[in-house]
Amino acid sequence: MIRLRRLVLGLVLFGAIVLSALYFFQESLLFPTYSLDQDVEFGLSSPYEENVIRTDDGANLHMLHLKAEEARGVVVFFHGNGGNMERWAVEASYFLQFGWDVMILDYRGYGKSTGERSSEAMYDDAQLFYLKALQAYDEDKVILYGRSLGSTFATYVAARNNPARLILEAPFADLRQLVKSKYPFLPVERLLRFDFPTIAFTGRVKAPVTILHGDQDQLVPIDQGRQLARGFGPSAEFIEITGGGHHDLADFTRYQRVMEQLFRATGD
Repeated sequence: MIRLRRLVLGLVLFGAIVLSALYFFQESLLFPTYSLDQDVEFGLSSPYEENVIRTDDGANLHMLHLKAEEARGVVVFFHGNGGNMERWAVEASYFLQFGWDVMILDYRGYGKSTGERSSEAMYDDAQLFYLKALQAYDEDKVILYGRSLGSTFATYVAARNNPARLILEAPFADLRQLVKSKYPFLPVERLLRFDFPTIAFTGRVKAPVTILHGDQDQLVPIDQGRQLARGFGPSAEFIEITGGGHHDLADFTRYQRVMEQLFRATGD
């Protein structure tokens, strides 16, 4: 009996330690990134400008403005949760080939950006970033593009504004729901300090919506993308990339054809 009590007590103590670790270290798990020195230069083949957006709470948000020749408009790009501008500026430069400029932001704590993270602050930052784009472009020349984590910020901004188009790659419908589906034994509602309910914004989006999701995505299952598409309603176009995972959709011919069609058609 004594051994049983010790075993139960040990299991309870171990569980408490695990839950405490998940609570206090969840930020580093959700936002796996590293900072960059402020004097780091980016080895991009296209012309670009660096800018800083200063927020009311003292954060400095670093952004790049990539320039295409005779730009038809701008892609406001919200990147995924891993890496920083050194990675994402290269990936976002993909859209320059269609004659569109690209503006890309590093979130708080990413790359050269500073500031304390919270769901509210990051959504506010997304809106500030969009307003920065509107200083240089007419709104009907703005495409919002959200990649994975960035899909929630792109959708939030689309719900508050009137961009020409919203494109989401490997999006999730609701972060809490996603985490709960992966870890059903955890009290997610109490543990998770960050709340990104993307689907809650869908009803206010008026722009055309295209969602691309791989059927082999192990990080954000395709059912999350389908659920989000239903939230937008019948006007949303859902593109399933057969064989696509979470990080490789741009390698597929179907993705490439869809991108070319969308970017050639928008802004004319």
